[in-house]
Amino acid sequence: DVLAEVEIELAEAAEGTKRTVPFEIVVGCGTCRGSGAEPGSEPSTCPRCDGSGRLQSVSTSVLGQFVRTQTCPECGGAGRVVERPCPDCRGSGRVTDLRELEVEIPAGIHDGQRIRLSGEGHAGTLGGRAGDVYVEVQVRPDERFVREGNDVYTTVDLTLTQAALGATVSVPTLDGSAEIVFEPGTQPGATRVLRGHGLPVL
Repeated sequence: DVLAEVEIELAEAAEGTKRTVPFEIVVGCGTCRGSGAEPGSEPSTCPRCDGSGRLQSVSTSVLGQFVRTQTCPECGGAGRVVERPCPDCRGSGRVTDLRELEVEIPAGIHDGQRIRLSGEGHAGTLGGRAGDVYVEVQVRPDERFVREGNDVYTTVDLTLTQAALGATVSVPTLDGSAEIVFEPGTQPGATRVLRGHGLPVL
């Protein structure tokens, strides 16, 4: 599996966005097509394990027989031996490459959450199934807002006159500015709610 990271703004987390994410990946060798063998040759069945990839040994004691199974050291559990390795991948069937993927980041995502891209990771050994890519999303802090779950908080400074007599003030939101009416006698620490201006539920 591959872990990649991407940074987005809080406003992008609210609306959802797309990002192109670069990362290094191990892919199947194009020369041998993932077999690990030099073109024109094929891997052969491992003579030590007869292609099973495992070795069994039986021992006898007063308690009975015990069967011990271990990975074949000759083929590393693959069941095949590459006698003439591919010159480009040296018999592994894989090479390193740089890949870019466009990732759809859903609205409402939280800082540190991961997006899984199935089958886009490192190529499997000797032509096996590819792993997955996990994109970890980092949401940059915004000095104007504090996020708590899907709610967003911001602070509004009122003068003593505005708090006493009431006022209409423009406040920032994730999708622009909004007008809030503060009634006469507004107290410090009072909270006003603007519904629909937070983040959607993911």
